[in-house]
Parts: sequence; C-alpha cells; structure tokens
Amino acid sequence: MSNLVRYLPCLVCVLALAALGCEADESDPVSQDMSSVEADLGEMGADSGAAAADAGQALVDSEVFNLDGGSIVSDGEILNIDAGSGGAMPLTPDGGGDDMTGGFVCDPAAEPGSFHSFNAMGYPDNDDVSMCAYRGRVLLIANTAALCGFTPQYEQLEFMNRQYGRDGLTVLGFLTNDFGDQGGNSDEVEMCTDMYELTFQQFAHIGVTSRSRDGQHPIFEWLTTRPGLEGGIPWNFNKFLVDHEGTLLGRWDQTVSPNDPQIVAAITAALANRPFEPQRD
Repeated sequence: MSNLVRYLPCLVCVLALAALGCEADESDPVSQDMSSVEADLGEMGADSGAAAADAGQALVDSEVFNLDGGSIVSDGEILNIDAGSGGAMPLTPDGGGDDMTGGFVCDPAAEPGSFHSFNAMGYPDNDDVSMCAYRGRVLLIANTAALCGFTPQYEQLEFMNRQYGRDGLTVLGFLTNDFGDQGGNSDEVEMCTDMYELTFQQFAHIGVTSRSRDGQHPIFEWLTTRPGLEGGIPWNFNKFLVDHEGTLLGRWDQTVSPNDPQIVAAITAALANRPFEPQRD
C-alpha cells in the first residue's frame, strides 16, 4: 500500500475541515463527529480509495497555500540544518540538585513558577521533558491537532524550526483534544508527522484551556496568564513566542500563520537579543 493511502485519513480530514473552516465552537457537529469521517473511510471501495489517493497526490505534489492564498514554502526551500541544533540542550546528570526532572538536574535550578521550571510528557516516547532543557533558546510554541482545518500549519511550523534552528529557535508542539477532539489518535498523529516530515519536539495530549476536561496544563496556564498577554485559547494552533530567558514576548491565534511577517519579525528580534552561541557543525 502506498504512502498516500496510508496518509488518506489525515488528508481527507484536512481537506474536509479546511473547506468548512475551523470554527471555534465546541458544539459544532462537524468538529465533534470525527468518528463518522473515519467510519466513512473504512467503507470506501477500491475505486473511491484510488480517487481519494489521486486527490491526496495532487495536494502533496502541489504547493501548499496559506489561509489568505499566499504560498507557504516549497520542499526545495526548506534548509537542511544540523539535526541536533534545534532540540533541547543536554542536562546535567543527577548530582543531588533540587530541580529534578526525568533523572536530570536543571543547573542552575529554574525559579519556581517560571517557564523553565515546568515539564511535559514528550510524544511519542512519553518521556518527561523539562522546559529547562530549552533554556537559552527562543521557543515558538503551538497547541496542535492532527484533524483540524488548520493542521496544514504543521508545514510552516516545521519550516520555521529548520529555517531558524541554527540561529537558536526551537518549535514545540503540544497536542490537545480541547477543541472538537481534533487532536487525533496515535495513528492519525503519526500519519501527519510523516506527511509533514515533522522533526520538532511534540508533546502528548494535554489540556490547554481552563475549562479542559483534562485540566489545564501548567505550561499553558502560565502562557495564558502573563500580564498584558493574558487570555484564553480560542482554538487549535495558537502560537506563543518565549525568549531565551523564559519571558513571553507575544502570542497569535490560529488565523495568523507561523510564517506571517509579524511572527518572523518577532522571532528575528528575539534571536538578535539572544547571547551568541557558536553554531554546531
């Protein structure tokens, strides 16, 4: 079975929801009834499956376009960088420090309640990841979902991670089911990860709103309560920019693409204020 057929559930969901729009309404039957879409997919015959695969091929082969119709980026424009430069910095092995996360010490210890004092469960390995591991790097954080009309923003997030990774930017994606249960199951998330060739760190499904049935994760409680930038998250793919010291610099909702000029300008300014770090070969 070809890769396109494997990606079919993700592609069909993206195409259908993109056509309808991703409305910030948790009672929307289109948003909530993703199971019926999957059931329809299971009943598709060979002929309809081939037609959908052809449609998926057209989507993959053509340029992906932004919500306003502007071109995002072609595969040839994505720069190859050192795979290690965009990830977390190694932490010091346990030496008896007070700030322990997953068997490592945050050294020096992060101030309690600060961004770098938090941790979250990585996806798909379910490893405990300390935000202290990203201290010194500029972070673009998004609450993500595999089955949303805004899911194509994955491509732009990956581009930003690769484009600016050597300069000190790291993208972090936090999956959530808070909006129409659109986070996706493990197979659907894997399909989208493969489809968009994601290399940035993803995290297991969490609550990002104060009304979440999963409870609001401390990272997103912190992100949504910073003075001057406070406020709830209306939908999937909201973006937050945190500087190398753990200060929230800005936030944008789902209608602003990750490669929007205002986000690029904010990232560029944050990287310029970051202490010089020699690039890795």
